[in-house]
Amino acid sequence: MKKIRQILLLLSYLVVLPNPLTIDEAVRIALQNNKQIRVGEEKLLSAKSNLEMIKAGEKIHSSLSASALRIDKKTTIKVPSFIPGMPPMEMTIGELYSYKASLGLLYPLDISKKLSLSEKLALLGLEQAEVELNRTKEDVITSTKRAFLQALQAKRSIVIFSTTLKAAEEALRVAKANYEAGTVPHFDVLRAEVNLANVRQSLLSVQNAYEMSKSALLTTMGIDPTTPTELQEEVPAPQFQLLPLEEYLNKALRNRKEVAILKLGIDIAEANLALTKRENYPDLALGFFYNWQRPTTTFSPRETNWNAVLSLTFTPFDSGLNKAKQRSVQATIETLKANLAQLEDGIKLEVKNAYTSLENARAKLEVAGKVLEQAREAYRLAEARYQAGVSTSVELLDTQSALTQAEVNYVNALFDFHIAKINLDKAIGEVREE
Repeated sequence: MKKIRQILLLLSYLVVLPNPLTIDEAVRIALQNNKQIRVGEEKLLSAKSNLEMIKAGEKIHSSLSASALRIDKKTTIKVPSFIPGMPPMEMTIGELYSYKASLGLLYPLDISKKLSLSEKLALLGLEQAEVELNRTKEDVITSTKRAFLQALQAKRSIVIFSTTLKAAEEALRVAKANYEAGTVPHFDVLRAEVNLANVRQSLLSVQNAYEMSKSALLTTMGIDPTTPTELQEEVPAPQFQLLPLEEYLNKALRNRKEVAILKLGIDIAEANLALTKRENYPDLALGFFYNWQRPTTTFSPRETNWNAVLSLTFTPFDSGLNKAKQRSVQATIETLKANLAQLEDGIKLEVKNAYTSLENARAKLEVAGKVLEQAREAYRLAEARYQAGVSTSVELLDTQSALTQAEVNYVNALFDFHIAKINLDKAIGEVREE
């Protein structure tokens, strides 16, 4: 099993990614490769096995034993003769070889309810393992989506600065041509050269950010960060209707896996307390045994026999050990309840912050969209004025820089909005794979 896991891990590093990579494909691959999910799956298997063991303990058990015995030599005894003048008689006892076998059936009678409580504990443990696994998957999905959007945000910035670079190169070409024609001073050429250098530097920065964010995404997906990949641009329209905050708070307390895990922990502790209270209760079992032996003896002349047994065992006095255990479990229950109250307060704060962040992100996106429209119009007018010879290259370059900044701000606001939406989904426990 260990070898198979190592092979699967190696294959995950050799995987050829879809090109371009979509956000749904990234999530799917991350769920396949994440090590914490594998740990959770193993815990779930362990919980299932534990439940099966408990259930098996409630059913009839059988036992079979057999033995063969050989002694060094037969035992003889002398029996005195009761007839006068007759010598004592020598008698052999036992055989060199003897064989025995026994088949037993044992059925526990759960009069103390210990077995049923143990099964309840196992069921709760299984349910808790399932919820923990789902919570881990939610964390992986959220992290992968965030990383994908952050990488895509950098890719969009590359497009913006690439377009700006072409415009800056054209502006420098025009400035040089006009300078050679004697219509503009050399300052316009210098200003265009400085602007072009700044744009190139910004383009290099966003290209580097894109490569780094792709590496972070691949690492989140459990893939070798040097694997070549490109991302598919598929950002949905920023349309989302916010519900009242109270509805999100109620959803979070119903849906969050952390709350479910802690509540199950309380249920487990309470079931454990009930089991501890019954620890000194009697255990009753019914047994049936069928025995066979050969050879028979004088004192045991039957070759086969059977017997039924009803056994009762309990501990009437344990010097207060069970009471101490009960106090310890009760203290655990009270601690878990306090942790639950604290967790619910923390979740409410998390939802409130995520809600506020999404509201702010939506407002910023609306403002950024309006500013972008204004910047595009200003650049269009500046370019027309410059070509008409009624404005300077300084005005054109300034409006071009303002347009670039407005485009970058809009892209940042757009992705901030989508990331804020993902964070709110995580806060209210509505994380979806697609």
